[in-house]
Amino acid sequence: MFPLRDHNPSRRFPFATYSLMATNIIIFLIYFPVLLGDDMALARFYHTWGMVPAEVTQGQETYTLITCMFLHGGWMHLIGNMLFLWIFGDNMEDAFGHTRFLIFYIFCGLVASIAQISADFQSQIPNVGASGAIAGVLGGYLLLYPKARVDILFF
Repeated sequence: MFPLRDHNPSRRFPFATYSLMATNIIIFLIYFPVLLGDDMALARFYHTWGMVPAEVTQGQETYTLITCMFLHGGWMHLIGNMLFLWIFGDNMEDAFGHTRFLIFYIFCGLVASIAQISADFQSQIPNVGASGAIAGVLGGYLLLYPKARVDILFF
């Protein structure tokens, strides 16, 4: 099931939401088409910039707690995350304000990475994607707007 739109208008332009979307899309377009044919290069890229729990728990590459939020595993991963951010992010940003929404988004992504680490702190598998931050935005939306009408597409 995919959300198509909500019936919950925003009062102000969602600068942070659109900036996050643009950043995710631009970063994806920089690395993914170039590395798509080379599985080893793509794996090295994800290992360098994705969050690897075993490395973070040893105090190495802690920057990946942030960088992993701007990487995606493929077109559908990116499109799905950006669709949810586009539909639900504007209302959350409207409620929080631009800066507080951006902080909330990053905080949710960090919490998701910490949850991933706690699930298997010795894992060598890179964690990539904005899904944790997007899940936080969706959760916040459900709490703030429990009766909002959302049109969805069922397959």
